[in-house]
Amino acid sequence: MRRALQLAYVDTSAYVKRFAQEPGSRELGRRTRGVRLVSSVLLWPESMSAIARKLRDGDLTDRMASRLRSGISEDLDRLLLVRTGPGVLSEAERLVFARSLRASDAVHLGSALRVSSGRNAPLAFLTADHDLADAATQEGLVVETFGD
Repeated sequence: MRRALQLAYVDTSAYVKRFAQEPGSRELGRRTRGVRLVSSVLLWPESMSAIARKLRDGDLTDRMASRLRSGISEDLDRLLLVRTGPGVLSEAERLVFARSLRASDAVHLGSALRVSSGRNAPLAFLTADHDLADAATQEGLVVETFGD
């Protein structure tokens, strides 16, 4: 009998650690081996924004940034991406008031809650953002943090 593939939600703060050597990168790599990742469609533009910021700040060369962009673009085909439809947006609206989250964090958490609501098994929420981790815990998700 084949074991069901584990599913985990990953926000951008954790996801970029798959491609850059930062605190928590190794642990995240081990944790996500053999796991199907799901995230919001915000993951792609937020990841590209992080690369652009590091490039502007001089933390990346053009060549490094190009490799990161290519790697992330290829990897995104393996993720399940949640659209920001009315259900996710309503959840995000609730979260910005109930949990004092930034809009993008509320969309991530709202996306995870929508995915989680349709599952019999708990959905792991992977993040490196401690404020978002606290909000996700308060919302009843199983949270794992990576990094500082």
